[in-house]
Amino acid sequence: MQSAKKIKPENALDVKQLFNYLHYDPKTGVFTWKVNTARSGKIGEIAGNVNFRGYRSIWINGLPFLAHRLAWAMSYGEWPALDIDHINQNKSDNRICNLRHASRSENMFNRGKNKNNTSGIKGVTFCKCTGKWRAQIMVNGKTMKIGRFATKEQAAEAYKQKAKEHRGEFAALLS
Repeated sequence: MQSAKKIKPENALDVKQLFNYLHYDPKTGVFTWKVNTARSGKIGEIAGNVNFRGYRSIWINGLPFLAHRLAWAMSYGEWPALDIDHINQNKSDNRICNLRHASRSENMFNRGKNKNNTSGIKGVTFCKCTGKWRAQIMVNGKTMKIGRFATKEQAAEAYKQKAKEHRGEFAALLS
């Protein structure tokens, strides 16, 4: 049995057609409907809903579009070739000044701490066996050990420096 190919919404709709359905305010990042839609809303209403991952999703012609990709397309006249990164890590902030083209790995760099983080600082954990704070970072899919430090703040600073060195502008905020 052959599996059905998933249609990428961007292949189904020309960027120029977006302007028939939506108004996008690049200063606020808000989309509003230009047309009444049976499923989604009425003229002037805010378009879309926040999905389970925290991104705004807008349905057009039965297909879901991520608002940050729509914002890019409507601002630059073409669908983004790469991922779109939210600079401030706020997935619902779709102002064009908060969006940038990024490779998948660059986009993954700009993430906050993991949900299971207990130190409160990205890249920093407490080592019970040594009684010190350990800093480490992922580089090219491998864990790079930065070192062990007497204080959490020292470990955080070491992580911050290594993140800037390896990730440049995509180094995530520490909190």
